[in-house]
Amino acid sequence: MCCACKVLLLLLVVYTPGWAYTVADSMVQIDHLPIEGKLLDKGWKYMPGDNPEWANPVWNDQNWQTIDPTQDIHDLPVLWKNNIGWFRLRFTLDSALFKESLALLVEQTGASEIYLNGRLIGKYGKISFQPEQVQAVHPPVGEFISLHPIGEHPQVLAVRFSLQKDIPYVVFAGRYNRAVALRLLAIEGVTQIIRGNTDLLDYSFLDYVKSSIFFILALLHLVLFYFSPQRKANLYFFIYSSLNALNYLLSGTIFHYVQLATTRMHLLIFIFLLFTSSCYFFLLATYSIFKQRKNLIFWLLSTAFCLTLPMFLWFYKTGWLFGLMLFPILTFLESARITFMADRKKFSGIRMVNYGAIAFLVLYPLALAFIFGLLPAGPNGVLGHLTFNLAVLGLPVSLSIYLATEASFTSRSLEAKLVEVQELSEKTIRQEQERQQLQEMNKFKSRFFANISHEFRTPLSLIRGVVEKLRKKDNSDLEKQADYQIIDRNADLLLQMVNQMLDLSRLEEGKLTLHPQPGNLSNLLKVLGGSYASLFESKGITYRYTVPLQPIWVHMDTQKLEQIINNLLSNAAKFTPTKGEVSFTATVQMAEEQICILHIKVQDTGIGVPAAQLPRIFDRFYQADSSTTRQYEGTGIGLALAKELVELHSGKIVAESTEGKGSTFSVQLPFTLAETEQAEQQSESATLTAVIRTNGKSTAEEFDKKVNHSQNILIVEDNADLRHFIAELLSDKYRIQQAENGLAGYRIALETIPDLIISDLMMPELDGVSLCRKLKEDERTSHIPIILLTAKADVQSKISGLETGADDYLTKPFSAEELLLRVKNLIQQRQKMREKFSRSFSVQPTEVNITSADERFLQKVTTIMEKNLGNADFDIDAFSREVGMSRAQLNRKLNALVDQSPKEFIRLVRLKRAAHLLKQNQGNIGEVAFQVGFSNPNYFTKCFRDLYGVAPSEYQQSVDTTRQDKS
Repeated sequence: MCCACKVLLLLLVVYTPGWAYTVADSMVQIDHLPIEGKLLDKGWKYMPGDNPEWANPVWNDQNWQTIDPTQDIHDLPVLWKNNIGWFRLRFTLDSALFKESLALLVEQTGASEIYLNGRLIGKYGKISFQPEQVQAVHPPVGEFISLHPIGEHPQVLAVRFSLQKDIPYVVFAGRYNRAVALRLLAIEGVTQIIRGNTDLLDYSFLDYVKSSIFFILALLHLVLFYFSPQRKANLYFFIYSSLNALNYLLSGTIFHYVQLATTRMHLLIFIFLLFTSSCYFFLLATYSIFKQRKNLIFWLLSTAFCLTLPMFLWFYKTGWLFGLMLFPILTFLESARITFMADRKKFSGIRMVNYGAIAFLVLYPLALAFIFGLLPAGPNGVLGHLTFNLAVLGLPVSLSIYLATEASFTSRSLEAKLVEVQELSEKTIRQEQERQQLQEMNKFKSRFFANISHEFRTPLSLIRGVVEKLRKKDNSDLEKQADYQIIDRNADLLLQMVNQMLDLSRLEEGKLTLHPQPGNLSNLLKVLGGSYASLFESKGITYRYTVPLQPIWVHMDTQKLEQIINNLLSNAAKFTPTKGEVSFTATVQMAEEQICILHIKVQDTGIGVPAAQLPRIFDRFYQADSSTTRQYEGTGIGLALAKELVELHSGKIVAESTEGKGSTFSVQLPFTLAETEQAEQQSESATLTAVIRTNGKSTAEEFDKKVNHSQNILIVEDNADLRHFIAELLSDKYRIQQAENGLAGYRIALETIPDLIISDLMMPELDGVSLCRKLKEDERTSHIPIILLTAKADVQSKISGLETGADDYLTKPFSAEELLLRVKNLIQQRQKMREKFSRSFSVQPTEVNITSADERFLQKVTTIMEKNLGNADFDIDAFSREVGMSRAQLNRKLNALVDQSPKEFIRLVRLKRAAHLLKQNQGNIGEVAFQVGFSNPNYFTKCFRDLYGVAPSEYQQSVDTTRQDKS
C-alpha cells in the first residue's frame, strides 16, 4: 500500500463516525469518572489466536465472543484452551473528559500488550506461542499508563494476552487472580489511588512491626530454652515466633514488590505454610506450658493441620478459608480454653495470660467484622487492621511474658539456693576428699596384702621345697622326720593366714567371685567333717559330726565352701579347752524346684563370747580378748572371712554365744541342683586328670631314659634363693639358664631359644604376664612352653595368666615334685607336637593346615622355600634372611618344631617337590633336579635315594607302571 493510501485510510478512521459499526450495545459510554476511576468490565470482546491487525481500530470484532476479563482466570476456561488471545473494547468519552489527563491502572494475571487505537501504550510480561516461554507478571503498585484519546469519536482498547499455565495459582486471603482488569481514571484519581496504596504500604509497615516483635520473642525464647532445655514450651514458642517473624516479613512485601507471577504464587504457598505451622506450634507451646495431656481435641486439630495445605491447593476459591480462618481460630480458641483451665488449677501468674485470651476472643471477631464490611472500618480499613493485629499479638505476647516471668522466678529461686548449694558442695568436697583418702588407704591396703602375699609365698616355697628335699633325703631318721613335719605344718598354717588376708582384700575390691562346678555335696561334707577328727582327738576334745549319706549333686564352689567350714571348725578348736565338746551338723533341705538349702551348725562348749561383744565378732581383725595376756590366740580374720563368703553365696550366718558355756554358729547356703549324669562326668573327668598328672609313672620313666641334658630350661625369677633352688632341682636332668628379671629373661630367650621357660609373675623391669605375651607374639619364641609361678592363687589371676598364652600355672608355695612333673609333661607334649609336625611334612608342604602360631610359622617357611625352589644358591644364610631370624634362632626353631636343621628342611622340601614333578612326568631326571634347585644331578640322585630308598628313575618307572595298571 502506498503512503498516500495509508494517510487516506487514517483520515477515514478519524473522521468517520461510528467506526462503521451499527451495533449499539457493543459500545461503552463513559460520561464521567469517579475519583476512584471506572473499572472497565463490560463491553469486551475476545478472540483466541494472534493477528497484529486485531489491534487496528477498524477491525470488525462484531462476531467476537463477549467476555468479562476482570473475572478470575479459572472462570475463563477459554484462556486455558488457547496460548494467545485478544481482548477488544470500544468506548466513547464525554467531551468534558477530553479536557482532563486520563490514565489506566492495570491489574492482571498473565502477560499482556495494551493498544489504544492501534498504538501500543503498555506491555507487561512476555507473550509467546510456546507455553513454557510465557512469563506472567503483576504490574507494580501505583504504576499507570497515560491515556491520550484521539478526537471525540469512539476509542478502541485492544489487549493481546497470554496466560502462564505452569503456575500453581492459589487464592490467598480472598485475593482472586483476575485475567485483565483495566481501571480508567483521571490523573487526580491516580494520585488518590497512589495515596491509598501508600496507606496500604503503611499498613504493611504494621506487618514489619509484627515481624520485629516476633523476632524479639524468638530470641527471648531461644535464650530461655538454652538455659532451661527441659522446658520444651520455650522451644515451641521459639519455632512459633520464628515462623511468624518470617511470615509477616514476606506478607508485607509480596504484593508490593514481587512482580513475577511464578515467584508470587510460590511465596504465597510458603507464607500459607508458615502461618498454619505457626498456629500448630502455638498450640503445642500452650499444651506444654500448662502440662496439658494431649486429648481428642488436640489430635483432631493435628489432623486438621495436616489437611490445610491439600485443601488450600485442591479447593481453589475456598481452600484458604480453612487454613487462614477456621484452623487459626480453632487453635487459638483451644489455647484460650487451656489458659482458662490453668486459671482454675491455680497456676501462678496465669491471670495475665487470661487477659491475652480475652483480648483475642473479643478483638478477633471484631476484626473480622471490620474486614468483611459488617462494621464500618474507617478510612482505608484502619480499624480492621488495628483490631486484627492486636488480636493476633495479644495471646502470644501474654504467654511469652508468662514464660519469661516463670524463668525469672526460677532464676531467683536458684540464686536463693545457690548459697545452700555452695555450702553443700563444700561439705561434699570435704566428704569426697575423705572418701578418696579412704579409697587410697584401701588401695594401699590391697597392694600391701598383694605384696605381702608375694613376699610370704616366695620364702614359703623355699621352706617347703627344702623340707621336701630333706624329707626324701633323711627318710630313715624318724626324729628329723618329726621336725620336718612341724616345719611343714606351720608353713601350711602361715600359708592359710596369707590366703585369708588375700581373700578379704579381694572381697573388699569386689574381685572375689564364685566359680560353681557340679559336685557331690555329701562326699565333700563327709571329707571335711572327718578331716578334723584327728585334730580334736589330739587336743582331748570330744568331736561329733553328722552329714547326709545320700549323694546330693549341686553346683558349688568347693574351695570357698571348704573355707567356710574350715574357719568355723578351726575357730571351735581354737577356743574349746581340753575335755570340751564340739559338734558339726550338716543337713540339706529342698526349698523350691532345683534349689536346696544347706544348713550347717557348729556348736562348742568353749569360752563363749560376752553379750556386749557378740555383735562384733564378724568384724575384721576384731578379737573379744585383745589383751597381751589373752589365753587363746587368733587374728580376727577367720570369722570375718567366713561371713563374707556366706554372703557371697547369698546365704546367712548367725552366732549365738554365752560367756563361759560356749558358742553356736548357724549357716544357711542355697545351692542349685545339678543333673547327676553331668556331675558324675565332671567328677570322672577331674579324677582322670588327677590320675594322669600324678600317676604317669611309666611315661615318666620312658621320658627319663631319653633325658640327656639336651633340653635347655630358662628360669626367670627375681628372688635369688628361689631361682637357685629351682635351678638345683632341675639341674640333674636339664641344662639351666637363669635371669633375675623379665627383661633379662626376654633377651636370653631371644638369644638362646630355650626348650622351656619357668617365670615368676611379679618381677621388676618386666612382669611375667608381659614376658609371656611378648614371647608368644614373637614367632621366634612362640613355640616355647612357659610355666608361670605366682603368689596369686585366685581363679581370675590364673585365667589372666593363661589368656596370655602361658602353658601352665603353678601357685606358690609349690611342691618340688609337682614342678618336676609339670616340666616333664610340657617337654613331652612339645616332643609329641614336634613328631606330629614332622609327620605332617610327609605330604605336600602346602597341605599343612594352619591352626596355631607354630603351624603358621611352618606355612611361612614352606612358602619361602617354594618361591626359591629353582634357586640353587638359596642356602641357609639366604633362608635365615628371608625368615627374619639369625642362623642359630632358625636352627633352634626348626629343631623344636620338626626336629630338623635348616639344611635338612631345605633338602626335604626340594625332594618332596621333585617327587611330585616326577609323578606328573614334567621332565627327565636332570630337568627335575634343576627345577628344584639341585645343580648336580648325581647329588640329587643320592639325596633322593636316601629319602625314598630308590633312585629317581626307578621311582618314576614305578609311578608309570602303577598308572598303566590302573588304566
